[in-house]
Amino acid sequence: MQSNYGPRIQIKVVRLSKISSVMPKIIVTWLVCIALSGCTAGNNYSKIYPNTLDKNLSIYLNLGNVDKLPSKIDVYVGVNDISKDCTDQFQGDISISPGVNKIGLAPGKKVYVVVAAIDRGDFLGRNAGYTVRHGALLTPRVGRQYEIVINYIDEMWDYKLYEINGSRRVSLPVVSVSPCNLS
Repeated sequence: MQSNYGPRIQIKVVRLSKISSVMPKIIVTWLVCIALSGCTAGNNYSKIYPNTLDKNLSIYLNLGNVDKLPSKIDVYVGVNDISKDCTDQFQGDISISPGVNKIGLAPGKKVYVVVAAIDRGDFLGRNAGYTVRHGALLTPRVGRQYEIVINYIDEMWDYKLYEINGSRRVSLPVVSVSPCNLS
């Protein structure tokens, strides 16, 4: 119904007790959504390694008894191409999980493979903060397979790199984060 003063507006009066009983539910729902988005956010890196090449690198990740860990540990592998003048070109990251993870690296191309373990803290984000990185400068050879074995035992990280040639397994050096210091 129109009046001389514009459209008629209806106002519904809501009791304050009704609003106060709904507000805690809304607040709890928002808090749960925020907490879940933080838990599932995962890696903040924007570039994912395409991993489309033949799989010549196996990464064995053992986090021990994961149920006893007080916090969430995310493990990522970063792949960087290294040029002759020792500049790197970041190719991307891959999130890995306990067990065997297969990655394809280009044969004949020097790469720096970095494994990073990031402590995300407990489900509330408490006690978070450390990052452990181990890197390996590697030039994969045609027909060879490579293994990285990572163990987390008694709050200590163990990282080993191997080249597999047939039935022969050869230990390779694990280098520091700065691959150019080795050239």
